[in-house]
Amino acid sequence: MSEIYIPLKENELPGLRESIQNFDINDVDIEPLPHQPSWMKGKKHDPESIQLMRESQRGKKPSEATKKKMSESHMGQPPTIGMTGKKHTPEAKKKMSELKKGYKHKPESIQKMRETQTGVRISEETKRKISESVKRTFAKKKEDGIIDDRSYMKTEEYRKMMSEACKGKVAWNKGKKHTPEAIKNMVEAQKLRYAKKKLQQEKMV
Repeated sequence: MSEIYIPLKENELPGLRESIQNFDINDVDIEPLPHQPSWMKGKKHDPESIQLMRESQRGKKPSEATKKKMSESHMGQPPTIGMTGKKHTPEAKKKMSELKKGYKHKPESIQKMRETQTGVRISEETKRKISESVKRTFAKKKEDGIIDDRSYMKTEEYRKMMSEACKGKVAWNKGKKHTPEAIKNMVEAQKLRYAKKKLQQEKMV
């Protein structure tokens, strides 16, 4: 499919902005297309375009019919989003680490995250998936010799590596104290763990 470029005059920009702001994804009839590289590959939107697109989509959600069409259009296509099938280089990892050092969430952001998670219950299906993922991770580490057969006890080599990595770093909880409410919650959680463990042992007898 060939690309068409239409030159715009200065007086046509306001009309373009209005069209972008009035754009609704639910009005688009999406047809499955053969996989092809994105025309934006290697390019970047300018800040003004990003702001216009953000404002035009704020508060809008695609309908179930549109979601279904979007899903069908991607069926059978190889994943090309993000880091799928790729790995960060050591240099990239180091850069990301340096950028994150000293970063802290704003109190408003922390409050929002707390509110979104308050009262959230993980379903049994999600718990099962998490359990299977953790088991696969530890099986891989055991296969690679990172952990030994004694449950989750690390090997001496792994412990030494962790020790070297933590040298010179200040503990995140140094100089901090738990609130009485947090202590009470930890005590209750510990009691519950011991009760479950005791019940399991009684069932095995």
